[in-house]
Amino acid sequence: MKLAGIALIAAAFSGVRADCKTDDSAASWPLNVEYLEELVARLCMYRLGGGFDKGDIKFACEPIAGKTKLERMTWAIFQVTYNGDDPYGRVSPAECSTMLTREVTGCEHGGHTSLRGWEYRAMPQHTDCSNEVGGTPS
Repeated sequence: MKLAGIALIAAAFSGVRADCKTDDSAASWPLNVEYLEELVARLCMYRLGGGFDKGDIKFACEPIAGKTKLERMTWAIFQVTYNGDDPYGRVSPAECSTMLTREVTGCEHGGHTSLRGWEYRAMPQHTDCSNEVGGTPS
């Protein structure tokens, strides 16, 4: 029975590849996790979730820390990409939020996960996002 349970769990996560950024000199997420979870949920609801054509990338960049002169400015990059087998894909705001929040709460310096043709990326950084895939900060 235990072996069947393990096989079922393994099947559920087949095709999942997660990578955390491990550079200790890189920016870290601020300690206010609740704020970041709310930000991710809002971005997934209004900008990052929904329909995608194959190869589409949806991108958001938001300032998340450093609003006083004593703090170093930190930006958050959130990106969802669809490269599935079908020409069109759809990600719900809930799934988008779950996957990106996993990168925030599970990876101190951000991370990247691939799952069934979807790629989810969340990274904190100390520069604005003008050189990123999506262009200028939102």
